[in-house]
Amino acid sequence: MFYGKNDYLKSEGSKLVSSVNHISESTTDPDLKKPLLSLHRHIESFLDQCVVVNTGLHAIKSIDRETHAELTGLENLIVELLVNFTIEGEDTAFVEQLLSLAVGYRESLLQIGKLYAELGHEHYFIAQCLFLYQRQGRIHFKVQHCGLEVARI
Repeated sequence: MFYGKNDYLKSEGSKLVSSVNHISESTTDPDLKKPLLSLHRHIESFLDQCVVVNTGLHAIKSIDRETHAELTGLENLIVELLVNFTIEGEDTAFVEQLLSLAVGYRESLLQIGKLYAELGHEHYFIAQCLFLYQRQGRIHFKVQHCGLEVARI
């Protein structure tokens, strides 16, 4: 219901808390007050957990988007080098290896995305998610580093 929907979580979550507060404040029955206060705490805890999940989702999508953009830039640089080296009659084996490396990075990102999809919404609650996120971060770093090195050639 709130998965990936931060604005909806804020607006509807506060409405939910407000409704429970209103009911709790308007009741005079002590037998209802205690369960309503407990419900209020549970709802707030649930909404806090939703924020954590949405923050994780945003981080995953953000690093994926940034890495794909940088990888596209890297591939363009490599292709430009390949064309220039070919025109100049220079050996292109090194540049072709760089292109293969970039293709491998893109394939790894796609595999990570596939694993996230296979894990479903539950992936925020298992250790595998941390591994995937770290792997995604390492690929992002490698793409950045490779891009800097290729730009210096």
